[in-house]
Amino acid sequence: MIFLRGSRHPVVLAAVTLAIFYSGPLAAAELTAHRAIYSLKLGETRSGGKFVKAHGALMTVMEKSCDGWIMAQTMKIELDTVEGTTIDHDMRYTSWESFDGGTYRFFSRNRSGQSRDEFKGQATTSKEGGRGEAVFKRPGDKTIPLPEGTLFPIGHLAWLIDRAMAGDHQVPRYLFDGADGEGPQQVFTFIGAKVKPGEHGLTALGSLTERPGWSMSMAFFPVDSPRPKPEYEMEVLQLDNGVTPHMVLDYDKFSVILDLQKIEAVPPPPCS
Repeated sequence: MIFLRGSRHPVVLAAVTLAIFYSGPLAAAELTAHRAIYSLKLGETRSGGKFVKAHGALMTVMEKSCDGWIMAQTMKIELDTVEGTTIDHDMRYTSWESFDGGTYRFFSRNRSGQSRDEFKGQATTSKEGGRGEAVFKRPGDKTIPLPEGTLFPIGHLAWLIDRAMAGDHQVPRYLFDGADGEGPQQVFTFIGAKVKPGEHGLTALGSLTERPGWSMSMAFFPVDSPRPKPEYEMEVLQLDNGVTPHMVLDYDKFSVILDLQKIEAVPPPPCS
């Protein structure tokens, strides 16, 4: 899954008791380094929503360094409102995550109209899924504890694929990405039946999409949230190599649909 953070900015299931699953080292999922471009459009609009049209694009790169994974994402959106105005959004995010999942660095810059936010920092856990902390260096020093069971984006992606391969259907986990300056989230994921390559109809995009996968529905809550509804939800088609050809980001009053248009493999680095 592309871990473009849904973003807690307002323009961009009932909670259950969180039970953390410890799966040990992430070995089953074999993620493929790739570069992908997505189209973006407005999905469903609901009563009280202020947007009538959305268009834009997402580019994401997930590649290996010699000691970890690098993620880079750029998303540009134009949202047309019912008042006849247009709001421009520009979201940029980069991160590095060690192969063992214990160290994570991140940088995020978001612009929405005249509003601008920038976040930078690093995070660690004592071991895969162990307790840890996130330290924000921008804007201003701030330290946030990470509960036991916290994963970073690539580790969470691999873990979800592992759980899907194991036949699980409902899996909760803590996730931290740092993209909006806030703390970790509780993510509840519902995994559907396995889909064969010929059944999802996306093989025309090349060999990287000629893979089996699963439909996944995800609900995102702040840690210890008393809210009965998630901050946002996500529906994805997740392939077993880490490629995500289709995503729907649901922000309560409206949803945004992202569809893969182009994808290519990224070669590994020349490590000794």
